[in-house]
Amino acid sequence: MVLDIFGKCPQAKTISFLLSCPFDEYTKKQIAIGSEISRTTLDTFINRFLELKILIKKENNKYELNQKSEIVHLINQLEEKLVKIEIKKQMGIFEEKSHIKENKFSVKEINEMLDDIPDYIPLNDQDTKDLVLEERKELERLKNIEKEFELMVIDLKEEHNNSENKLMTFEKLLKRPKTIRH
Repeated sequence: MVLDIFGKCPQAKTISFLLSCPFDEYTKKQIAIGSEISRTTLDTFINRFLELKILIKKENNKYELNQKSEIVHLINQLEEKLVKIEIKKQMGIFEEKSHIKENKFSVKEINEMLDDIPDYIPLNDQDTKDLVLEERKELERLKNIEKEFELMVIDLKEEHNNSENKLMTFEKLLKRPKTIRH
């Protein structure tokens, strides 16, 4: 979510990576790989992160996100708010799309209509035959749209559940006391 606001600059990519696993320790190489930037690029700003107390350099030459940093705390709050906004947005889309179904044929109704159209049309008028065949194709298309819509609703429900789970996990991480590492 940080990348959505600040773009994919190296610093934002690094912050995003560190927020994804805030209690781990990393070497510079691990931070660069996890952030999808070069080690040289990381070297251009890692000291600034240390000065701002965003990162802490451990005695083993590894780095960790400073959970006590006011900047990290504010970024976490921003991230949390962005997640909540995205959940509300997705729920709005879900509710909006679930109303589309009104005044539409059910799958059962479409199947019944398709069953009523004979495979063989004993008509002499070619235009009439073409029209009936076009109607059959249109009904098939509607049937496929209905199936796609049902799958989309299922996907939106899963995305909503996943977003809620991620938010709850994130909130637990924020509330979890910092463990002391030896």
